[in-house]
Amino acid sequence: MLTVDWKTANPDAVRTFKAFLDAHADWFSSAPKAADSPLTVRRLTVCLSGEEGAKAAYDALVPPGGTYRAFRDRVYGAGLPLFDDVKS
Repeated sequence: MLTVDWKTANPDAVRTFKAFLDAHADWFSSAPKAADSPLTVRRLTVCLSGEEGAKAAYDALVPPGGTYRAFRDRVYGAGLPLFDDVKS
C-alpha cells in the first residue's frame, strides 16, 4: 500500500502523477472506471488522501471506461456528516 497525502490541488501536479502511474501500469493495482469494477491487484495499491481537489482532479482525468491506478479515501468524522450506513 502506498498512500499519497495530497497537499495541493495543482492540476499540473495531478496530471504528472497520473502520467507516472500510467507509464508504470504493471506496478499498480487497477480497476476500470465503470459500474462493474473488479480490482486487479499488483505490487502496489495507491490510496489518495489529503486535498479533496486533487482527488477530484485525478478522478476527472480518468474517462468513463478508463483505468484507475489510484483510489481515493473516504473520510468519516472530522466535522463532516457521518454516514448512517457505511456500505453506502
